[in-house]
Amino acid sequence: MQALIIHDIELLPETTSEQFEKFVTTRDYVECANFDCIRSFVVVRADESGRAYRELIQVTDMDAFITATKTERFAELEKDFSALARITGEETTYSTVGTGYVAGGVE
Repeated sequence: MQALIIHDIELLPETTSEQFEKFVTTRDYVECANFDCIRSFVVVRADESGRAYRELIQVTDMDAFITATKTERFAELEKDFSALARITGEETTYSTVGTGYVAGGVE
């Protein structure tokens, strides 16, 4: 099943928005490109405070994504993320209509 997964993110008190955004652009985006089950991944600023973010992950197959989250590579990524921020609230997952559209690659 193709799906869109949404997580709300809050920075840890000691993390600056610059630190987190550098992690997202230099590590998170790059690593997610190595998982075939991730079709697209983007992190957005959720408000003007610079402390709240939202990540949107479009996966080609939910079962494959769950399997990918159990790999050592993903565990390392999660560990590095957890040093900077935490996911708040519940994960929201939606079934997608078709594959959608994504242009280009990591910028």
